[in-house]
Amino acid sequence: MRIALMTNNYKPIVGGVPISIERLARGLEELGHEVTIFAPTYKERQHMAADRCTDTESGDMGMDRRTDTETGDVTADRHMDPERNIFRYSTCLNHFIGGIVLPNPFDLRIEREFREHPYDIIHVHHPMLIGRTAVYLSRKYHIPLVFTYHTRYEQYVAAYTKGLLKMEHIMPLYLRGFLRHCSFVFAPTEGMREYLTDTCRVWPEKVGVLPTGIEKSNFDTDYGTDRKIRRQYGAEHIPFLLTVSRMAGEKNVSFLLESLALVKEKYGKPFRMLMVGDGPDREALQRQSLKLGLGDFVTFTGAVANEEIAPYFRAADAFLFASKTETQGIVVLEAFAGATPVIAVKASGVEDLVDDGVNGILTREDREEYAAAVTGFLREFCAESDRMGIYMGSYVSAQGVDRQEELCTASAFSDMSDTASSDMADTASGERPAKQCGETMPRRLSCRELSRNAYQKGTLYREEAVALKAVHYYNSVIAENAMQKKRNIRLLLTG
Repeated sequence: MRIALMTNNYKPIVGGVPISIERLARGLEELGHEVTIFAPTYKERQHMAADRCTDTESGDMGMDRRTDTETGDVTADRHMDPERNIFRYSTCLNHFIGGIVLPNPFDLRIEREFREHPYDIIHVHHPMLIGRTAVYLSRKYHIPLVFTYHTRYEQYVAAYTKGLLKMEHIMPLYLRGFLRHCSFVFAPTEGMREYLTDTCRVWPEKVGVLPTGIEKSNFDTDYGTDRKIRRQYGAEHIPFLLTVSRMAGEKNVSFLLESLALVKEKYGKPFRMLMVGDGPDREALQRQSLKLGLGDFVTFTGAVANEEIAPYFRAADAFLFASKTETQGIVVLEAFAGATPVIAVKASGVEDLVDDGVNGILTREDREEYAAAVTGFLREFCAESDRMGIYMGSYVSAQGVDRQEELCTASAFSDMSDTASSDMADTASGERPAKQCGETMPRRLSCRELSRNAYQKGTLYREEAVALKAVHYYNSVIAENAMQKKRNIRLLLTG
């Protein structure tokens, strides 16, 4: 099957949508399908393209060099792109909202690619800009179109405009119009599925749950690497907390810092909090941290490459998260894969993953309540360490291999992949595991049990299983479109 994945942003930008697309593409390719990602050109990649254009004697394939006469941007044709499965189309602005680019969905080379290389299905990841291009190409070349709803755009706009611009009513109206052109719509969680059916009025039979897959490396345990990270940040024998997030307003990191200042007072003992990620507000957040007296407790690392992030989750004792704009918190699942319980603010997307008291803790967006939850976890964590006679952080990390053998059996994996022919809401939204845990476990579990349950839930979201489900949906959409064409032909003949 030839699949076109179309997006307004992708690598080198680090974010949930690029990660989701990359993992889906990799999973589909491992299943033998041919995938092309249509993504905008970034300044860093333009420099790479320009360098490769001048290298004609190195043995590398040369690029067809194209320079935009108005912007001076250098772009390259798809078949010469150093990334074998990525078609880089041009951009209008290199710096747009939040540090991302403003893509140019009217790049004529996109349609030329569709003329020269027919696709079986288009999977678009944004309803605007490249989303409109996807609709045009779908109608012109009679290719089924599916869409993944990744982002609560109205919440992002509110965060960037400080609440001055409200789109609570405008965005659902726009989505309703856009989704009429889509044969099928994916929601990353059950909560987002309900939003699409209830608020955006999408027919329930046209919506399925397709979460972001978690890489195999996230489940691998390297005790030595985990210990090295704890030692690097002075957390070998003190609680080690972590958040991984874009340092931007919509991620609510400021709330985390304010809550940690209260944790410092309530807990009264040393702990280490690692803030991993970069973004437009990083410097302001660092200043806020110092102002709150957290200089000895909180460390900002900047961005960490996605392929290097898994050991950080495994090394942490708890993952803290306060974002309210998630359709699906990918980092929450990555924390689960590292056997790390999550302490999060109740919000859409996150509530579908974190089972309160089973694999993590959920609170309201209240500093006192959140700080009390973190403080309670730290005290219980250290009490368990004292009872066991070892530091729990080291113990949990060291037991990762045993948990992997116990939980990642063929049956655990097949629970997700075998449901490809049915509605995936039960497993993908986490409802079934939550009910199972709720029937047999008390509401308040030990930190060790929270860790075990977090890991078990993470196994339901393996990358390969998600790709299998995507293929099932693609095949269903293609078959339905083929049947519709036959019905149309019969109508024309009989009319």
